[in-house]
Amino acid sequence: MAKYLKKSIEKVNSNAESYVDLSDFKEAAPDKQRTGCMSVVCTSGSKRLKLNHDLYAALNEPSSVRVLLGKSKIAIVAVPDGTAGSFKLGKGGILYDTAVVDEVISLTSGIDFPENASTRCGTLTQVQDDGKGNLAAIVTL
Repeated sequence: MAKYLKKSIEKVNSNAESYVDLSDFKEAAPDKQRTGCMSVVCTSGSKRLKLNHDLYAALNEPSSVRVLLGKSKIAIVAVPDGTAGSFKLGKGGILYDTAVVDEVISLTSGIDFPENASTRCGTLTQVQDDGKGNLAAIVTL
């Protein structure tokens, strides 16, 4: 018996009269806002970009990144601290730069980013070398 069930409720066997046939149910699927390798966090006055665990780990948990903007993709490149044009990441892979987050948002389509909310977006499509010996994650928006 599960902890969240009251002790007076017992598991129903499939041959019981009260058994509910689940084949008539429709499965709920996540929408674009609930999936993605990044979360855009919009608060009043600032925005930040949080890399999800898989994306952050794929880049070997960097402390600094460069963000390269394409037409419908971005590249997040792990770079040494102090690299020109780089951004420091906060604990857990959070980029605190409203201007960059606004540019990333402008490349997305079909997703709303409401204020005072966190919205997931992007699909990690590959990890590669950036031609300078750094890891680059390619994210399709």
